[in-house]
Amino acid sequence: MEKLSLQEDILSLLRSKSRCLRRMLDAGGKFLTIPDSQLVQIESIENGEASLAVYDSEREGIMNALSLYDRKLTEMIQALDPNQRVGNWIESARSEMVINETLVMSVLDMDDQVMKKISQAQVQISQQLAENRQSREKVAKFKSTWISDNGDEVDTTL
Repeated sequence: MEKLSLQEDILSLLRSKSRCLRRMLDAGGKFLTIPDSQLVQIESIENGEASLAVYDSEREGIMNALSLYDRKLTEMIQALDPNQRVGNWIESARSEMVINETLVMSVLDMDDQVMKKISQAQVQISQQLAENRQSREKVAKFKSTWISDNGDEVDTTL
């Protein structure tokens, strides 16, 4: 097997980082297609299938990989002889970095959209909680009124 030069290794890592950023965009895009109603379903949350948890886990794994790529790229670039930072290689490296920067900006835009979707889901959940609380208060008030009016206890056989 042919050993890659340090320059080729750097370009390869930059391309891998681009693929990783594309995976993050795909994960965000997939999350955004999930209907709002599914985000707030208690059943999916209780079963550990919460869409947000799945997205967060996938995103965390991608972020860890990106961190490793960045660390390794920093090490490799520092180890690269300044005389090797010339010609076609430097142009190729800059081109890959521009691609990465563009992808990072797209990821940031996607993150904004994801955060808006999460905020909307939080509002829906808050509204559902308030409605549930009001319903429980009405039932409790009805039970206490019914018992005091009839002098009987509530039938608990159901």
